[in-house]
Amino acid sequence: MEVLPKMPDASVDLVVTDPPYFILNTVSKIQKEAKNWDSFEDMLAYKSFTTKYLNELYRIMKDNTSCCLFWSERHLFAFDEIIQQTKFNLHKILIWHYPNILKGFSNKRWHNTFDFIFHLTKGKASTFNASFVKGENIDVWRFPKPQFNFKKDHKYHSTQKPLELIKRLIKILSNPNDTVLDPFLGSGTTMQACLELNRNCIGVEINPEYINIIKPRLNWGYSLGDVEFEFRIE
Repeated sequence: MEVLPKMPDASVDLVVTDPPYFILNTVSKIQKEAKNWDSFEDMLAYKSFTTKYLNELYRIMKDNTSCCLFWSERHLFAFDEIIQQTKFNLHKILIWHYPNILKGFSNKRWHNTFDFIFHLTKGKASTFNASFVKGENIDVWRFPKPQFNFKKDHKYHSTQKPLELIKRLIKILSNPNDTVLDPFLGSGTTMQACLELNRNCIGVEINPEYINIIKPRLNWGYSLGDVEFEFRIE
């Protein structure tokens, strides 16, 4: 909320982001580091925060572009109230199914194996590069969650999203040399996906520890050539 208001109107071609869910501070055995970015005073404060950054994103986006927003099942119905306070259109709800994580094996309750991805648009989505043959334009996507023992999708962040999932969103909803924005960059997955797909990327991350993860991550296994990187901690 310090960086976005400084960005010019109509300056990005796509937003892909994984914002706070406001759920980690309500579950047992919470990870201590999550308290810094997923804690809000109450639901009203969370709704206000979400509405505020969504309105900034709408201003920053060009006309007829898309915003992909990860969202928790727990606050599904709250999103309708939030989006009514913006000018966004809810174009599509995608499901990300992750079959590899089951916490606390039990026959006594439902186990969570999916998250929502809201495809929002400013006007109409003018870019859609999905391949029907490859099954890219179905509305349920199956990608495993990153794990510490994965080589390609090593886990750096407790809520990190799969690289190939983010790449698919970017590939479908933007074109080469477009500018993608992620205002909750985390461990840098969106930026890595943009680097591999020849997109420009602007990322905002409040935690210096994650910025120190992003820097070497973007340099692993790539010939950067004339690609320019500027990392700023403000």
